[in-house]
Amino acid sequence: MHNGDFSELSSPIYDPLTGGSGSARTRFDGNKILPSQFDSRAVNLMALYPMPNLPGLANNYAYNGPGRQTNQTTDVRIDHHFSTKDTIFGRYSYNLTNGVTPSQCPTAQVLGHTFDPTCNTGGVSGIYSGPYNTFAHNTVVNWLRVWGPSLITSITYNFSRPLTSASRPTANPANAATLFGFQNVNYASDPITAGLPWFQMNPTSYAAIGDPTFIPMQTEDHNHQIEGSITKNKARTSSKSAAA
Repeated sequence: MHNGDFSELSSPIYDPLTGGSGSARTRFDGNKILPSQFDSRAVNLMALYPMPNLPGLANNYAYNGPGRQTNQTTDVRIDHHFSTKDTIFGRYSYNLTNGVTPSQCPTAQVLGHTFDPTCNTGGVSGIYSGPYNTFAHNTVVNWLRVWGPSLITSITYNFSRPLTSASRPTANPANAATLFGFQNVNYASDPITAGLPWFQMNPTSYAAIGDPTFIPMQTEDHNHQIEGSITKNKARTSSKSAAA
């Protein structure tokens, strides 16, 4: 079918340039589209798709692309008793994850360049091929004060800073869209526009090609929280109040 030969299909293929609708259009002889009617951009995009390596007209390709993931975790905690009444503890946690989500088909040589077509399925809710990075810092400090046999106070400060980022496949040049003949897509002054546009197929069970949508992406949060509590014991009654 890469060459416009749809003779394996039982459904007729019609020429959209003949006007009308449905069977009023002219059917391609033998379900074969003439090369003279190919758009050069479509031909180059089709070259990104690998040939089937499994039998059948659907689900006929399998590929396990290279991927990796590295995790680093650090936890440090310090407890100190200043006296029988005052105790503090501090904890710092750090988590780092780097990796590459593999594409679902291999890179291809087209127009003298190497491209990663990704071949992702599932539309915008599918996987995101390419490198990613996440890290998170978390700090907790607590001061516990025993004022007496019936009164205890506690103050806790918590800070967290998570960050997540994802990038387009590194194989695709920044001016990929321009190389394929799509103008006003890649702008050298705006790196967000770099790479190959996402060409989604419907239904989304068919593999799309191009850089995943919403990429590049980076999110970062800074969260601060302060919490205090007072515990009061009196005879057989215990009461506690807290605020954050």
